[in-house]
Amino acid sequence: MGGRRQPPRLGFSIPHANTMTMSTLERAYFLARSGECVDVGGLKDRLKADGCRAVDALLAARSVREHLAAICAATFKASPPG
Repeated sequence: MGGRRQPPRLGFSIPHANTMTMSTLERAYFLARSGECVDVGGLKDRLKADGCRAVDALLAARSVREHLAAICAATFKASPPG
């Protein structure tokens, strides 16, 4: 039975994922799930600092921003007071 094979999917939960080959949008979701960004604004700043291109344009869709905001809110880990 020769069906078409699907390409492998990138797993965002893999801690050693090669971030150099990710698209800007993939990187945004990876960072949002990492717990490092408090909100979409922080996420955009981090993406730009990392050298990602077209950040504002790629995150302009309201549905994308809202989804990323929800992920950031659910996963953000505040630094312990020091």
